[in-house]
Amino acid sequence: MFEIEKKGLAVTCEVCPHHLFLCQDDLDRIGSKRGQVRPTLGTKEDQQALWDNLDVIDCFATDHAPHTAQEKISEKPPPGFPGLETMLPLLLNGVHEGRLTMEDIIDRLYRNPKRIFAIPDQRNTYVEVDLDDEWIIPEAMPFSKSKWTPFAGIKVRGSVHRVVLRGEVAYVEGKVLVNPGFGQNIRDIQHKTKVAPTHHHIPLTSSQISTDAICKPLPLLDGLLSPNYEKPNIHADRVIDLYEEDRNESFTHLLQLTSHKSSVHFSLDSDTREHSKGKIMASIFYEVSTRTSCSFAAAMERLGGRVIYMDGSTSSVKKGETLEDSIAVMAGYADVVVLRHSEPGAVA
Repeated sequence: MFEIEKKGLAVTCEVCPHHLFLCQDDLDRIGSKRGQVRPTLGTKEDQQALWDNLDVIDCFATDHAPHTAQEKISEKPPPGFPGLETMLPLLLNGVHEGRLTMEDIIDRLYRNPKRIFAIPDQRNTYVEVDLDDEWIIPEAMPFSKSKWTPFAGIKVRGSVHRVVLRGEVAYVEGKVLVNPGFGQNIRDIQHKTKVAPTHHHIPLTSSQISTDAICKPLPLLDGLLSPNYEKPNIHADRVIDLYEEDRNESFTHLLQLTSHKSSVHFSLDSDTREHSKGKIMASIFYEVSTRTSCSFAAAMERLGGRVIYMDGSTSSVKKGETLEDSIAVMAGYADVVVLRHSEPGAVA
């Protein structure tokens, strides 16, 4: 690797946990057949050389090969170890032992792979770990079909606490909460939004919210910055009047607000998530109401959308614009507008 890099060739280097944490000395415990892996386990010196040269290693890779215990003791055992469920705990234990830092792990499991493979951003996707959880790796990890692990019996400190995938809690405290097939090809996660100005004219008198209106494409920044941009008229079916009934039946499948309980109930079915993903909600509160503001914001973010804010201190009303002008501009930025004002009918 040193010589290749000196020549300026675009090459990368990865290492698997079993080469960092196991060596030939472990074959007596693992067994010669089950211990078959390619590349083969090295000597203690080989293992130490990897640790001494972490700076040239770009990625940590599981090389996950979930061959069953029965397959591994066959006459011609297939090479490979299961490693998907044990990699991160082993690396976190390396942090506890002072051999790694959290930045080492983040670089080699996230930043470098993302750069090398041009992996697109994955919004609302992250892993939470418990650095203090001490446990002994069992004979078999719960999810891999292999039903064995070469790391059995090793005491580690650190575990995966929660995995959030596209805003959905996929795993928490040892339990998988999503159905098979929930994963997506990350190459398909390319957000391409076509922008066009809105020319519809509907007077701002109705507070009805239809599911169709919530899902309509609306102009975003590309349209607003265009030299031909036309200021949109307010799209009334995208404005929520908080002085109307507590429950707007056409909106309850997205967010149900029960004001006397000060609570928000979410119904996050898959269709709703798909329609709401990437949408923008404008939160305009001229009257202080922390719980209501937060409930709408939390609902939008749980649905995969984003929130932009405006209040009395940031409104252009202070410069002489009318409230209607401010609402019209925000309606151009957003797919849905939530307005709370101390004066009923202030924008009617």
